Amino acid sequence: MPSSPQASSTATAAVGTRPRIAVVSNDVAPANGGGIAAYVAALADTLAEWAEVTLFTRASTVRALERVNHEQRSVWTLDPRVALVAVPDDVDGGPGSYFNAAHRHAASVYAAVAAHYDGRGPDLIEVPDYLAEGAVLVQARAAQVPWLRGTRIVVRAHTTHEVVWTLNGALPDDEPQRLLWELERYVLREADACVVGGAEVGALYRRFYDGELAPTVEVRHPVPRVVRQAAPVDETEPGPLRLLYLGRLERRKGVQALVEALRATPADLRLTVLGADTETGPRGVSVRAAVRLAAAGDQRVRLQDPLPPEDVPAFVAGHDAVVVPSTWECWPNVALEALAVGVPVLARPVGGLVEIVGPPDDDGRRPGGWLARDASGQALLERIEQLAADLDAVRDPARRTAARARFEELTRSGAVKAGYRRLLARAPRWDRAEPVAGPASRVTVVIPYFRLPQYVEAAVQSALDQTHPNVTVVVVDDGSTDPGDAVLGCLAERDRVTVLTKAGAGLGAARNTGVRASLGDFVVPLDADNLLGPTFVERCLDVLMRREDLEFVTSWSRYVDEAGQPFRAGPDEGWQPLSNDPAILAERNVAGDAVALLRRRIFDDGFFYDEELTSFEDWFLYLRLRDAGRRGIAIPERLFDYRIRPDSMLRTQGEPAAERLMAEMRARRRELEVEWCPWNA
Repeated sequence: MPSSPQASSTATAAVGTRPRIAVVSNDVAPANGGGIAAYVAALADTLAEWAEVTLFTRASTVRALERVNHEQRSVWTLDPRVALVAVPDDVDGGPGSYFNAAHRHAASVYAAVAAHYDGRGPDLIEVPDYLAEGAVLVQARAAQVPWLRGTRIVVRAHTTHEVVWTLNGALPDDEPQRLLWELERYVLREADACVVGGAEVGALYRRFYDGELAPTVEVRHPVPRVVRQAAPVDETEPGPLRLLYLGRLERRKGVQALVEALRATPADLRLTVLGADTETGPRGVSVRAAVRLAAAGDQRVRLQDPLPPEDVPAFVAGHDAVVVPSTWECWPNVALEALAVGVPVLARPVGGLVEIVGPPDDDGRRPGGWLARDASGQALLERIEQLAADLDAVRDPARRTAARARFEELTRSGAVKAGYRRLLARAPRWDRAEPVAGPASRVTVVIPYFRLPQYVEAAVQSALDQTHPNVTVVVVDDGSTDPGDAVLGCLAERDRVTVLTKAGAGLGAARNTGVRASLGDFVVPLDADNLLGPTFVERCLDVLMRREDLEFVTSWSRYVDEAGQPFRAGPDEGWQPLSNDPAILAERNVAGDAVALLRRRIFDDGFFYDEELTSFEDWFLYLRLRDAGRRGIAIPERLFDYRIRPDSMLRTQGEPAAERLMAEMRARRRELEVEWCPWNA
């Protein structure tokens, strides 16, 4: 992970220059299919007309794009002015020491963006909500990492992994999945803005995420040139109502439910189903197989084999309507693709479909097609029956003209560009020009000590060597009787070092003793076998001075062995905490190690280390702060060394008794929630 170079306090483009915009996405068309891939390619093309655009995507996607361009076998093209930067693929597919594979990839994205811009961030970075690719970028932005000051980081709502799995009917309870959803929530909450295609999308996100959402900004979706250039076709062939389902075969898309509902109507119609299969049907079965079973020989339903992308527009044009029976949709490309060739859309009134189909005119006609009266399957079936009974109205040429006009209205590139100019004009959410305090801020480093004579001197020296000039050290001897403890006498003779004794009371009590003896407004707990990097205090203090809403700041760490050498190369090089915001903190410590810069006031308010817990006392403090609505954050840089020792307290006492310690923490939290004596004695 590269360190953050010092940067200019602003990254706003000067008048007359091309703004620098970074777009992050695993998928980019034509290398990958799917809605996000098509959107990203279209966005890059649209913005490249007036901005310097760089796409950050997986190395495998870059190779696929280069191969497609070389072979010239796709109707898709990417504007040659768009730069591509490869983010390394996670070849082994494992998370290493990160929370999960998505967290590890987010760290790779951050490293790639930092290396590319080398000292001064772009004006705007857009990340997708799906899979939390921007989690570490957003974390760095919220933690005031200098090179990102002045950069706006926005998250585009496409439909999160958590929403997808919810609507697909199965929410796994395994920790990696829940941590992924916490990362998605973190990005949505901490970004400078959440960009949505329409108001209904933003409203759903606020409901689903209980209001914990960055400010929403409405900017329509651009569409690829191949879609925009599709020619409307006036199909007026006689015959029954011709409906087309187009898109992935997923439970949440409602196609199986639609086919099952058609059994209840004798309406004269034809439904064609075209899309890639998924195993999201009941009990995880193939949706295509479930649709075939649901059709039960109904000759009105036909499963279409896959088509080359260039053949899809003409195929769509051969139908009276594209039906979108989804439980919920964000801003579906299939609806826009239908309108592009003059085919109206029939949908439930959910999400972005409400605005895509559009409001009714004085005669009750919607420009983009038809909406069911409500979101129920019965209402959609009733609307289908009405259309089948009035084919003259369905096939009125004015319908196709209105559909194409609605497409043009929704996808005007000028409106998209104007939306991004508005995003560039917004003040970055977390920027503060100057910290409210300077070098005079007094910081006390508290070091509990018990039988670690070979390490404690280096720990103390790392505290004294801080670039912040006003640091003192309090070493608390927890009743150690090691022959090497004489080193404490030598340390006590040093300037800015105090040695106290708290005999045999445990780690939590030793830390509390040091905190009570601390001077100034800030405290850093440091274990006697760990080492602060020279800028740890300065960097953390800078964040706290700029963000009064935070109570503590920590950082990522580097694992070292007993000799102080990197413990292991690659993804297991350290620990990468996030903050104490995620709800999963009650089950896993995602807030950080004890090493943190904490405001002294939290201890004055009664948030001390629990003295009965034999381990996890730092985790419990962060959990109590979360319960009280008091937040902290981790800088995603390795600013201190964490020593891995087989005989450490965590390994000899914490890990073997983890289940018991978790039970004790749950009991203490519950105990603190209850007012046991509601009257004055």
